[in-house]
Amino acid sequence: MHNTINDKMFLNSLLMLMSATISTIVCVPIDDNAQLFQAIANSVNTNNTEKFYEHRTEVCYQDLGCFYLEGPMKQTNMLPSSLEKINTQFFIYYRSGQVEEQIVDPYNSSTFKKINRSKQLVIIVHGFNNDHKVGYLVRMKDAILKYLKSKIGAVIMVDWSGGSAIPFYRKASCNTQVVGRQITFLVDRLKHFIGLDPLSVHLIGFSLGAQASGFAGKHARKVYGWTYGRITGLDAAAPMFEGYEGSYLTFADARFVDAIHTSAGKHMLKGEVGFIGQYGHEDFYPNGGLDQPMCTGTADIACNHKASVLYFAVSIEQPKKCPFSAYPCSDWVTYKNNTCLNPDARMGYYSIDGKGSGDHFLSMTTKSDKICYT
Repeated sequence: MHNTINDKMFLNSLLMLMSATISTIVCVPIDDNAQLFQAIANSVNTNNTEKFYEHRTEVCYQDLGCFYLEGPMKQTNMLPSSLEKINTQFFIYYRSGQVEEQIVDPYNSSTFKKINRSKQLVIIVHGFNNDHKVGYLVRMKDAILKYLKSKIGAVIMVDWSGGSAIPFYRKASCNTQVVGRQITFLVDRLKHFIGLDPLSVHLIGFSLGAQASGFAGKHARKVYGWTYGRITGLDAAAPMFEGYEGSYLTFADARFVDAIHTSAGKHMLKGEVGFIGQYGHEDFYPNGGLDQPMCTGTADIACNHKASVLYFAVSIEQPKKCPFSAYPCSDWVTYKNNTCLNPDARMGYYSIDGKGSGDHFLSMTTKSDKICYT
């Protein structure tokens, strides 16, 4: 009887292992957003997809410091992946449409030579199951270099795809700590070698990339004693972050922090994975933070999430036709009742020029403004 029970336990364990392996290799295609959000939900609600037996309480990396099991990402019950696994790389671009890829290496100052310290530097950080070549982020990068070239000298695309791969969302969340510190280590090297002013650096993070940017800001203040000029959170990831103080991007992480919320809900399987609460100096909730107009009728459940990037790109491409004027208001219902008057902020790149602060709402349903959603 005892052997029979052990045999059954072994068989069940084997089947679970086979199931997990098959789902990783076969059942989670990279371009299937339904599987992507299922992976997030599974990762948040259970550890079954990410069995991880951590006997260490900390891990330390050269020039980055130590990460603790009881640190700011303790809710993951994990330590970050190795630097080799995350494989963070910094790709730099100096002009719109640039095809050839150049890498900035924090340990090779000769790769800093073309960076113009008299202009602003933008650093873009991707999210879960992305890399630096994802189309909507490339569009934003090209818009910045085309329309803002008088003030911005270069854009760095951070690629940490080795540490953000599906289906391991919980692990990817934990890895944002490492990526944030790596970004700040690079910027501090630029500060030291070419005299770059960190106040001229603008981090733009999408989804998990927003949380990595938050860790970059925290590390800069705590370890190096300087502050980033601006951090933009584009639908910052909520799962494994919202509700866990010290783990997410806040207004304290840069001189100016702006946020765009486009999938701010609680139904992960419907693609609602964006941060709900206010965390920036200015937080923008187009259409109340849900149900963006270009996503009506689409089969892409990631559409609302990605809309934050689209809006930011369009705010640069079409600043006059799409000013994205926003109203200070307590909530979406109050805004819809036409009781919130006098817009005092602009969603997107030019939000830094506004006079407002706090939560802002704007309607995105006007058909004549279709150019603003494509």
